[in-house]
Amino acid sequence: MSTPDDIMLLIFEQLVRADGAETVWPDMLYDHRAAQAPFIVSAVCRRWRELALTASALWTYFGFPRATSMEELDLQRLEVLQSRVGNAPIDVVFGWDHRHEAERCNGQSDVPFSVFEAIMGLHAQWRTVVLHVVGSAECGWTLGEAFQCSQWPLLESLSLAIDENQEIMPAAPRLRRMWLDCHHNAIDEPFIAGGYPELTMLSLYCDSVPILRDLAPTFGDQLIELVIIDDVDYFVKASNAQSTRSVFSALQSLTLDDPRWLHHIDTPSLQKLLVTSYIDRVEQEALRRIDHVRELQLCGTFLTTNLALYKSLSNITTLSFGYPSTLSTAFRKRHGKHQVNSKALLELESLEPLIWPHLERLHFGTALYHSPSVGSVDQVAQDILDFVSARNSKAISPNESPVARIIEVVADHDPGALEWFEGRLRELIES
Repeated sequence: MSTPDDIMLLIFEQLVRADGAETVWPDMLYDHRAAQAPFIVSAVCRRWRELALTASALWTYFGFPRATSMEELDLQRLEVLQSRVGNAPIDVVFGWDHRHEAERCNGQSDVPFSVFEAIMGLHAQWRTVVLHVVGSAECGWTLGEAFQCSQWPLLESLSLAIDENQEIMPAAPRLRRMWLDCHHNAIDEPFIAGGYPELTMLSLYCDSVPILRDLAPTFGDQLIELVIIDDVDYFVKASNAQSTRSVFSALQSLTLDDPRWLHHIDTPSLQKLLVTSYIDRVEQEALRRIDHVRELQLCGTFLTTNLALYKSLSNITTLSFGYPSTLSTAFRKRHGKHQVNSKALLELESLEPLIWPHLERLHFGTALYHSPSVGSVDQVAQDILDFVSARNSKAISPNESPVARIIEVVADHDPGALEWFEGRLRELIES
């Protein structure tokens, strides 16, 4: 019995949903698999081709390689997509890494500009968009056509990197997630004035004083996740914000490249905090205002500088080292590669009185190791075991206050390097 047509169509549509489409920030992600999927599917057999040609949703991935890598074949693929997508919502990936790459496109080929122009003309069908065009004005390109419209009616997710000033930022009534990478004042005021009633996640990588200053009155009651990769000193100097704090009443997750942002933000519902630089740059009072945080994610060798500062965060249940790979480009661009000193675990355990008595989960993130030798990985693993063993022993000690047991450890490591690690860890957790 053959698979029904409606099931086949659902399977086909999943093939063109790009991997990581909602987490790529601020880098550009082009999914070659999704780009080729409709053409491969329609070439398998007559039945599959007939189904593919009737399914506009199969032709919705308008993702392209970086502008300097485009070829005539990409323009041909664009023409096919335009002829078959109809009015279906589309997913867009278009951009380059640096300004000099944009300049190399100028005069070399009409292919990147033709693709860019077509994507701009389809703005009413945008659903998920990664549009990174810093330096486009120097190539004679403009975002004007897309920005001068009144609305992006279908847009749900937008990653935008630009450097040309915009006077208008179209409303997007369905927009939920947004990443902004822009130069000072490029879109600050238009963004604040825009209509985004569904926006719950915002990432800022820009010199955006007006955005940061006016963000809370516009979005303070609806943002659930906020990322700030910015210069806090510039913010304080330009906006005279030393004595002001913005309230984000619904915020649950906050990522900061500098913990001093905590001096300017009130987050009564915050559950997760990720910090990527020296914690001793923030005052104890600011940490006390977030003592309700349950998950703490820390990056960098700064972990061992002043661990006692963390005592204010007494309700931590999950401790993570490293940072998400989706943010690695931003942190590397501003701060360089961060490493975690595994000895921080041992220093944590030596503190008296014991901090974080409710700690149950320990995670080591994707940026923990940099070309590690087996020996260094084994040492980190041994430190993890020592920490879990000491912690779980204290949890059942009758002579001390109750301490939560470590019940979960997630640690990235080279496959095969730690054959002894998983079994021993399981014994410590389950005993």
